Amino acid sequence: MDLKDVIQTVVEQADEAQKAFNAGHHDNAEKHLHTIEGLVVEYLRMPATPAGDVTGSTNHENPEADQSEQPAAGQVDYARQTPLNPPAPGQQLSAGSEESKQTQ
Repeated sequence: MDLKDVIQTVVEQADEAQKAFNAGHHDNAEKHLHTIEGLVVEYLRMPATPAGDVTGSTNHENPEADQSEQPAAGQVDYARQTPLNPPAPGQQLSAGSEESKQTQ
């Protein structure tokens, strides 16, 4: 049972508990609450899925897309360059930038 199923069941049981309580059937309402408690405890005690068991990743399905997102050699990635994150020492600005024109 995954988290989505547990949440769906908890919502349904909570609705039933509220209906029973409003109808004056407090014992039935408590039974629904105990059912919710059992579900939550059971879910939380299930062993976690190891990270190695996860299959499929949208980041690595198309390796060509990963390569196209990286700036070409010798170019500065201006999206990552901020006043707090200047270009690395030895990294040159591209010829079309204002900063390179000012230093010439």
